[in-house]
Amino acid sequence: MTDQIALCDDEAAELKKTEELLGAYKQKHMNTDFIIERFESADELLCMVREGKYSPHLIFMDVYMPGETGESAPLGIEAARQLHDMGNGAKLVFLTTSKEYALDAFEVEAFQYVVKPVQPDKLFPLLDRFWKDTEEGREKYMLLRVEGKIVKVAVK
Repeated sequence: MTDQIALCDDEAAELKKTEELLGAYKQKHMNTDFIIERFESADELLCMVREGKYSPHLIFMDVYMPGETGESAPLGIEAARQLHDMGNGAKLVFLTTSKEYALDAFEVEAFQYVVKPVQPDKLFPLLDRFWKDTEEGREKYMLLRVEGKIVKVAVK
């Protein structure tokens, strides 16, 4: 099964760097199969998930992104709360320049909180853990399309 990975950051250079690191990981781990989708705003990601058009398995999200007024705000944390409230089961990794919101990440059950600049020695073990957890979880859940939306349903 191909995993969907969402990258959500308002800085194009950061999106590119994270995508390159994921590509390097894939080169070293040929058994991994994933597709990356890039989002330059949390609103764009939230809209796609809310409408049932996209159901990522793993989300890398910046904490600081401009809000609708263009002001920098911890929008990533708020977007994570909304994803959590929607019942989205994606693992969430915050990639940010600040340690300030690390405790808030626990409230939205973040998988990991990584301070930029992101390095392979921090990212690769995180990805190893994600795929180990995913393989174990795949045996217990299946994805179904219900009324045009993708829903994760326990096999039990």
